[in-house]
Amino acid sequence: MNFDYFKNDNPLDTGTYDRSHRFNAYLFAGCEFVFHNKFRVGVDVGYGYTQFRNRQSPEQGNGVFRDSGSLLKFRSALEYHFSDSFSMVLSPSFEQGFYDIKASPNLIENFETASFFTLSLGVRYHVDNLSNAQRSRQIITEDQELKDLLSRDHDDLSISEKRRKYFLLKKQKRINRRNARLSNLP
Repeated sequence: MNFDYFKNDNPLDTGTYDRSHRFNAYLFAGCEFVFHNKFRVGVDVGYGYTQFRNRQSPEQGNGVFRDSGSLLKFRSALEYHFSDSFSMVLSPSFEQGFYDIKASPNLIENFETASFFTLSLGVRYHVDNLSNAQRSRQIITEDQELKDLLSRDHDDLSISEKRRKYFLLKKQKRINRRNARLSNLP
């Protein structure tokens, strides 16, 4: 979802309004690739609803009217992580709006579609790292529990403790394999 503001400098070509606000709401799907745990590259495509809310100046009659249609959006993003919580993002996007606006035949080409190219640069704070702290505490607790189970004689463990020990060992092996795989990346 996004909002934009426009000032109309040439009403002869675009219509009798002074300023406009654009609203977009769309669903999108995409994917993201992680390189060296520092860089992320993502692409997505979205389709949805777009609306211009146009306002006329007092000289034009102070009217308000809306133009709406559908929107196709393509976005990509390059992200560099300074830390687990902060990253710098560069994101170009292209939007194509399709409108059903009534206009004279010689001007209809100006109103059927609208194209927008946007280049965004910013800093992103990652909120999901709060759950990472909780996961770290859980891992420490599970590690302590596993050490406790390993220090006890296997025959003295209850069935639920043996089962818990089995699954904690299995989880530890999976984490070790993942860490080894990630450490071998160039």
